[in-house]
Amino acid sequence: MYFDWKSLISDLIQFFLTYLWCISIVDCTLFQKEKLSQKIRKWFIVICFISIIYFTLYVGMVYFDAYIRSVQNIEWQNQSFLNIVLSIFYIIYNALILLLPTLMTYIGCHWVYNQTRSMKTFISVLVGLFAIVINEIICGFIMLPFLNNVDSSSLKIKPDLLIILFIFICSYIIFYFLYKRYICSFIKESLYTPDVKMDHFVKVPLISVIVFTVLLSILQTFSITYLSKNWMDILIYMSSSGGLVLVYIMMYWAIFKGISLTAQTLKNQAELDVAKHIQTTVLPNIFPAFPDKLEFNIYASMETAKDVGGDFYDFFLIDDNHLSFVIADVSGKGIPAALFMMTARTLLKNLTMTSQSIEEIMNKANRSLCENNNTNMFVTAWLGILTLDSGKLEFINAGHNPPLIKSYFGDYKYLQNSSFHRNIMLGIMEDASYQKNCILLKPYDILYFYTDGVTEAMNEEMNLFGDERLKLCLDAVEYNNPQNIIRSIKENIMTFVGKAEQFDDITMMVLQYQANTISFQNNITVEQIQDIHQQIEILLELNNYPKNLIYRVLIAIDEIYSNIVYYSQAQHVIIHYLINENQIIISFEDDGIYYNPLNSQIPPIHTSVKERKIGGLGIYLVKEIMDKVTYTYQNGKNIFIIQKERNEDYV
Repeated sequence: MYFDWKSLISDLIQFFLTYLWCISIVDCTLFQKEKLSQKIRKWFIVICFISIIYFTLYVGMVYFDAYIRSVQNIEWQNQSFLNIVLSIFYIIYNALILLLPTLMTYIGCHWVYNQTRSMKTFISVLVGLFAIVINEIICGFIMLPFLNNVDSSSLKIKPDLLIILFIFICSYIIFYFLYKRYICSFIKESLYTPDVKMDHFVKVPLISVIVFTVLLSILQTFSITYLSKNWMDILIYMSSSGGLVLVYIMMYWAIFKGISLTAQTLKNQAELDVAKHIQTTVLPNIFPAFPDKLEFNIYASMETAKDVGGDFYDFFLIDDNHLSFVIADVSGKGIPAALFMMTARTLLKNLTMTSQSIEEIMNKANRSLCENNNTNMFVTAWLGILTLDSGKLEFINAGHNPPLIKSYFGDYKYLQNSSFHRNIMLGIMEDASYQKNCILLKPYDILYFYTDGVTEAMNEEMNLFGDERLKLCLDAVEYNNPQNIIRSIKENIMTFVGKAEQFDDITMMVLQYQANTISFQNNITVEQIQDIHQQIEILLELNNYPKNLIYRVLIAIDEIYSNIVYYSQAQHVIIHYLINENQIIISFEDDGIYYNPLNSQIPPIHTSVKERKIGGLGIYLVKEIMDKVTYTYQNGKNIFIIQKERNEDYV
């Protein structure tokens, strides 16, 4: 057995230079503040470990080759099977030798530095690939003029050790400064971008370095290197390895471009998330919105088709007796629509809070939105101002979808544009004039507002959700409270759309008018009727109701409330009342046992008191006094409503 100690020492020195170069590149890329002595100690241990592996592989291969030659009686090159087996072993051996710099950087990166595991793996593999390219391709190409031929039948031999060291040192120094000057900053910028997930980019370098080393190992096993004796083999080696290097350069450029694009995408996504957070938080999103205001209940939701949307809703108290609410839809989608939406919302709210008339609010908002509107964007809007104590609702519909209204015992109906003043969208015509509409809401009336993303939601068969389906779904809602209504419509839309993509923002708002409210909890007593009398009597007098009518209304209140106190076992009673110059509506809502007083039989009022059964007369009296009396049991509560229209019978 013969050891080529000179070749072994030369290779060890070459590998040692390669290790130092790899360490300098890694430290330049993954720099961290740590004691220099501690860093040197760790790297020294890694180098020694890799050198032992190299020496073991070299010695093992020498013994293996000597053993094969000693047991064969004929030349092994003439035996095809043995030739294949030995070739495989030499390919594996050469590949392992070529992969040692990669293994060294991998171990060192994971031991010395504290970046993420995937980032350290990516850098170690990349630096190992750089080392293979410099060692086998570039240095080999530079070394060509220094190679000598012994004779025409022999391989080219290496130059002197000093020349080899000089070539390697110069090559490493040049490529270190080229890397630090032109490549390092680009890699750092890509790898250190926040939230970049390097796990997606690690597999390609691992596979590429293995493929590259196996290819070089195959060429070296069959003596196709820059040391080959003819120029054809050298040309094959240079062209195949050089072509692969060129492919890898393009591939890694694509990888880093992908990393850069991913980072930019993540950055854009983060900015969009911030914009979406700002957009959603600037709109009212805490419910119940006004816990102390029992005159109404309001709920809204918005689901954008993109990260940010052009829809918006808003509601706020102008003062203690006026609620303003708006729902709108900006033309277009994405960031431009979101910016226009924020402008329109802020403008409408600021104008509304100045206590101007609703016509002035819309006229000024339209003129402001038309100014410098180079994008020609516009917004459809439905703005309403509700007077809480009377139920008077003034509104302007600027080209928006008509809302639906529902009385407590009726079905939903569209507030059709044909029945009210129609107005053009905001932001189109600067000199447009807006006209208001006015309706009176009754206790438990519900208004459902929406944007066209609801009715224009499309399923996989390209069918629209539509106005009629929306009305049918609303009529089918079991419990008519705002939150439940919106949740039910969302479920119906999701069921209808299926797997189809959402193309437009879906925004909904529901307002339930509950009028003025008196609430009693626990310890419910008949004496509390005085508080009810006082509030309702004052409102009746302010609306110029005659004394005899006021007297009869208070009697009806006494009868109903007394029945609740004595017979319902209720712990909580809410009285809603709406009184204006035209009508009186009072509802009693309690959590007592179920009882429908309208089912009780009419007492025989013409019989004597002794023959008549106790009870029933109070409800009969209420029916006689009031124009309309209704009862329902919903959500575990008895709801009894009385209504009286003003007429000429009482003067």
